[in-house]
Amino acid sequence: MDDNLIIYRINNDDIIYSIEGAWDKFALENDGLPDNKSTNILGNPLWRYIKDFETKHIYKLIIDHVRLLKKEITIPIMCDGPDTKRFLDLTIIPLDNGKIEFQSLIKKEVKRKPVSILKKIVKREGNFLKMCSYCKTIKVDETTWMETAKAVKYLKIFNKPVLPHISHGICPDCYNNIMKELESYKIAFNK
Repeated sequence: MDDNLIIYRINNDDIIYSIEGAWDKFALENDGLPDNKSTNILGNPLWRYIKDFETKHIYKLIIDHVRLLKKEITIPIMCDGPDTKRFLDLTIIPLDNGKIEFQSLIKKEVKRKPVSILKKIVKREGNFLKMCSYCKTIKVDETTWMETAKAVKYLKIFNKPVLPHISHGICPDCYNNIMKELESYKIAFNK
């Protein structure tokens, strides 16, 4: 199997029942072990691993859509690790009996200097930064989202004695793109 491919499946109750591919390698590279080791994930609900309301909501919409229309959808996403930016295609595929398969394929990796704010072991303060779960931009004010490195500089995050926690959500651009994609699948299905 391709080292850039991770496949996992959920049943009709959204319980993760199968993991294949480079899951553990990916978790290790993204500071996710031991909690996110494949053997620790199996048997748990998918929703345990999606913490914020916005991302959970959009994933539920997509999964419901895929189950209803029985048509796969591919969404470009980013998954940043402390020293690597990863661009992925996430393909969500309907299976029999309401099961869903997720195929996450790394399309491109870009190495960079380690970004402390993305490391789990860094001491955190009580404040939160909101990061888009899809494109990894950071919300810097009520209406503006910036690429991570620019946002860190703009907000002077590293000038503070302790880093903020990171919360996830979805930026307006990613939300609109995903909703347009879902709508196009719905229109194609109804023809």
